[in-house]
Amino acid sequence: MGLYTWDQYCEGIKVVPSGNDIKFIKTSPSPYSHESLRKYLDVVYNYASTISLAKELKRANEFAAGTIVIYPGSPSHCFIIIDQATDSNGKKVFKLAEGYFPAQSIYVLSNLIEPDISPWYHLQKSIITTSSYKFIDYELESFE
Repeated sequence: MGLYTWDQYCEGIKVVPSGNDIKFIKTSPSPYSHESLRKYLDVVYNYASTISLAKELKRANEFAAGTIVIYPGSPSHCFIIIDQATDSNGKKVFKLAEGYFPAQSIYVLSNLIEPDISPWYHLQKSIITTSSYKFIDYELESFE
């Protein structure tokens, strides 16, 4: 799909299915409102995948709030780090959120591996096991 911005949506550029592809058409502008934002996000969530995310996101070097851990492909999976803190031993811990494709409600992950610190996770650049997926090969990405 390529880059499709909120500004383009509000300027009246809309996505229309065309066979197995899409095309962009010019329609009347949409207001910068919460309702319009929800409709724009419906379009983005409808077409976004781990493959498109991996192509569009910026490479990250470390775990931090806002970092996306992603295994692109089919099958694929990803989660986003939504918070970070320091535990009682001085180690960083992270709170994770995920959803499924097609886009569904995003939720915070429980930590079934270390339930005493749930919903927080200790993360290291090795295999990551969450309550729903085992990440062996993955990329660290972030939004700009």
